[in-house]
This record gives sequence, C-alpha cells and structure tokens, in this order.
Amino acid sequence: MSRNSKQRRDARKKKAGAGRGAARGGTGSRSTTHRFDQDPFAPSDGAPHHDGFEPHEAENAGHASWAEQASNDDPGAVADLFRIALDAGSGLRRDAWRFDRTVDRLEALTPRLPNGYFDDLVGSAAIRQVSLLFDNGWQPAELVHVVARKSDAAGARLLMICIGVHTAEHRAFTTAPQSWIDQLTDLDVPQNSSRGRPAAIRGWRETERISLAAAWRPAFLMICAIGGLGRLPVIGPLPCDWGSHGTTSTGARRKDSKILGRIRGLLAKAESSEFAEEAEALTAKAQHLMTRHAIETALLDADENVHLTEQVEQRRVLIASPYPEAKESLLNCVAATNAVKAISHGDLGLMSIVGMPVDLDLVELLYTSLLVQATNAVREAGRNAGQRTPSFRRSFLLSYAQRIRERLETARDEATADLSAQYGRELVPVLDPRAEAVGAVFAETFPESYAKSAPAVSNRAGWAAGRTAADFADLTGGRTRLQERSA
Repeated sequence: MSRNSKQRRDARKKKAGAGRGAARGGTGSRSTTHRFDQDPFAPSDGAPHHDGFEPHEAENAGHASWAEQASNDDPGAVADLFRIALDAGSGLRRDAWRFDRTVDRLEALTPRLPNGYFDDLVGSAAIRQVSLLFDNGWQPAELVHVVARKSDAAGARLLMICIGVHTAEHRAFTTAPQSWIDQLTDLDVPQNSSRGRPAAIRGWRETERISLAAAWRPAFLMICAIGGLGRLPVIGPLPCDWGSHGTTSTGARRKDSKILGRIRGLLAKAESSEFAEEAEALTAKAQHLMTRHAIETALLDADENVHLTEQVEQRRVLIASPYPEAKESLLNCVAATNAVKAISHGDLGLMSIVGMPVDLDLVELLYTSLLVQATNAVREAGRNAGQRTPSFRRSFLLSYAQRIRERLETARDEATADLSAQYGRELVPVLDPRAEAVGAVFAETFPESYAKSAPAVSNRAGWAAGRTAADFADLTGGRTRLQERSA
C-alpha cells in the first residue's frame, strides 16, 4: 500500500470520527468526565453490551478507553466510577457484573491516584452513609448486626472504624443517651479517638494489611450493605439532637436497673446450673421479683393517673442466624403473652417490640433465657446424624416456641386469678387500659403491619422433640407477672 493511500485512509477515519462526535453533541473528542447518569456500562445506539466501557472497539479505534482517559486526564473522574460501583452494588439497579467490572477498573487505576485520595474518598462516603442511617433511626448495634450478615470481616471492621469516627465527631460518650453509650461500650468503640476520617481509613487498611487496590472491594461491600437500608422508627434522640437532650435518669429508673440486675444474675445462675433443684430455686426467686415489680408498677400507674400512651416504648431485638424465623417465633410467643406487640423487619434480622417499659424488660430477659435453653436443648437432642440436620433443628425450635406459648398462656391465666385475690381487687380494669395504649402506639408506628403465616414444619421428629424440650423449660424471670399484665 502506497504512503498516499494510507494517509487518505487515515484522513477518512479522522473525518468519520469527528462526524460521530458531532452527532453526539461533542466536538470530535470523547469526553473524559462521565456523570452518574451517563453510565459508561449502558449500551449506546443499540450496540451490543461489550466490555462495559466502549460500545465497540472498532468504533473507538485510535482512542483510549474511558477509564484510561480518566486516569490520564481527569483523576477526579474516578469518583464517578466510585458512584457507579455503589449504584451497581446496592439499590434498585443492583448489577453484580457491572459492579465487578467497575471495581476491577478502580483497582487498575489505583497506582495513578494521588496520595491519600482513596482514604479521603472512602472515608467521606462511608462515614456520611453511617451518619445518614443514624439520623434515620438506626442504632450502632443494629448496623453492626446487619453488616455482619451482608459483608465480609474486613467490611465489618471498616464499619466499626466509621462508628468510632462518628462517635468522636459527635462526642457520643458525653452527649448520647445511655442506651446508645451502652451499645458503644458493648462494641468496644474507643472513647478517646482523635483520628480524622482519612487517617481512620488509612489505619483500617494498615490493620487489615491490604494494599490500596485490594481495599476497594471490602470498602464497597460494606458501604453497599448499608446503602440500601431504609428508615427505622426513631428510638430516642437522634445524634443531631444530642446537645439539647439530657441523659439523666430518675430514681425509679435506678431502682428498675437494680432489680433487673438482680434478676439477670439469678437467671444466669439458673441457666448455667447443672442441678435441677438449684436452677428451679433460682428461677422461682427471679420470677417472684419480676412478678412483684410488674404488678406494683401497674397499680402505681393506675393510682397516679399516669398518661399510659406516653409511657409506651419501642425497642429492637437482634435476631441471630441460623433459623431466624424460628427465633422470631419464640420472641413473638413471649411478647404475645406479656402485653407486648412484636413485628419483624424482614430479612434484616431485627424485630421491634412495643410495650410498657417493665413489660419490655421482662420480654427481653425471658426471651434471652429461653433462647439459651432452646439452644442447649437442641444441641442435647442432636446426638445422632438424623437429629443434626437443618430441618430437624428448625422444626425443633418452631415446636419449642409454640409449646412455650401454651405454657405461658396457662401460667398467665393462673397468675391473674391468684394476684387478684392477693391484692384484693380486680386486675383487669388496671391492665386493659395498658394493653389499649400499647395497641394504639403500635398501630400508629406500624400502620401497614400485617399478620404473617406460621413457618412450615418439615421434620416430624424435630417437632416432637421440640415440644418435649419445651415441657422441661424454666419459664424464667416473671413468667407469672408477664401473664398478669396481658390477661
């Protein structure tokens, strides 16, 4: 081929490329900056979906790929890739292929990024998302719980770093409600952290011993895991209001904490005791304390004409895997016989419980104790291969929950009659208004709630074993009293 022919061919290519650029509204050179709504992965002009960035390599002869141009001419365009990865990894436009391709591109571009760019970008996005969720009703322990289910270990540790930065920025240990501080303490969040956002992210990478390029994926998995979470009903003051809300506690609260502390200690000893007589005595003492405490609280509120609706509280309980639907069923059974309403938050592993504070205390204590007993019982029952299958254990726990409910309802009816005689007055007029107040607050908080059908049981042997185990369970800590208020 002659030199002149080659020059003419190149000129025709150049002219054709300019025409295509003009048709797109450009000047013949492809833009190196793509906004979030200009998805470089989307097919254009009906072209087949190629490698994710260019419609067809022949059309782009003589041009660098979009990502290569971004790295050479406009480092800030990496932020657009970052947003595309977040969009592909969470939300309604979730696309695993597009997510993987974008992360691969970011990993390839990492060596060309300015120093500190990754730490600043990831730190800003991650901590901003955590702050947004806290302002939308989420609590620290709940976020950690959800991310542990949806992300990897490195992502879960990154979330802890973000919670630590949020804690320092909002001085949470001195301004947050006590329940929030308790969660931070349980999560081992440091009280005195002076690291800024980029420094915190850099510290996370160094602790994980991963390179900049390898850090993209766990960071995205964590941010995407929480990025698609919606609002939750607000429990207590939001972080933006901490400065204007005190965290003082009344004498009654201190008294409650003291009584509950004694009951927790009794239940812990009962659960760990190897002697049935000792466990029964400890459980009876715990039950006596909770029964007396609950009835006295209800009678006191009635005598003082307390506005019951204002006393109703909401809490959330973490539901751990495996067999979450069976554990939800157990919590529902405990709540239903204790004048408490319960609702599941889908696959988040969370349940909300709504009721009077003293009733909520009992539900949490009793549920935790029964869950420990159920776990020990299913482990004890699984002595052969047929009793260690998932279907056996799931059916066991579902049957256990149903039988516990039957026992609780029977005990509730008996306790109502006994305590009415003891106090010389009918308890129904005292307890019914409390149940009505709880129902009103629940309906207002969850107006679109609906009853869910019971989970199906697939293992007959597991069901039978679960009922037997429930017959021997200790209905600990105020089983009676729980019954009185819901009667």
